Amino acid sequence: MVNSTRTGRRPGPGAARNEILEVARGIFAREGFRGTTIRAVAAAASVDPALITHYFGSKQGLFDAAIDLPFDPRETFPRLVTEPYSEIGERIARFFLATWSADRGHALPTLMRTVVSEPAAVKTLQHMLVRDGLAPALAAAGFDEPELRATLAASQLVGAGVLRFILQMEPIASEPEERLVAILAPVLQRYLTEPLPGAPAGKEENHARTSTGDFGS
Repeated sequence: MVNSTRTGRRPGPGAARNEILEVARGIFAREGFRGTTIRAVAAAASVDPALITHYFGSKQGLFDAAIDLPFDPRETFPRLVTEPYSEIGERIARFFLATWSADRGHALPTLMRTVVSEPAAVKTLQHMLVRDGLAPALAAAGFDEPELRATLAASQLVGAGVLRFILQMEPIASEPEERLVAILAPVLQRYLTEPLPGAPAGKEENHARTSTGDFGS
């Protein structure tokens, strides 16, 4: 009699791939990049490790695919960097805190846990927050030094996110979201819209033309 038992490859390559990614996200979120192995993901997903290599090539490829962000930086940041420019800091603070809260245990926490120990995750974060997102949006709106401004803002967002959602450090972990928005918004506003100390010659004038009438309060 021919044995008809399946050998671990699930019906439909799309379904198997998606299930592997779902399992991998949970393991990466708990263990970080270094603590995650292809064998552990394969065991949790009940597949052969060779199937993961077939789909993703390597652990790095699996990690990149597992970081399924809850927003598209290319679409989101242009909507946040809009008039009135005096409210950019508040809009961005509110968006990120709400996104962190809704995404707890998934893509963003996975990325944050990994970024402290894995250079590839740093590049992923840099592209997400700066090069693919906030910096182009600031440049399109006419702000000077957009990459520096975006990186300064990212330093606040990442720091707050790690302390509140990953390390759960008190009292920031328990502060009401609206209060944190009110605290972070002025700092982000300064980084994003106000003249930066020691700006290269001509940058102050370019910024002043962009921001006239928007930052009085």
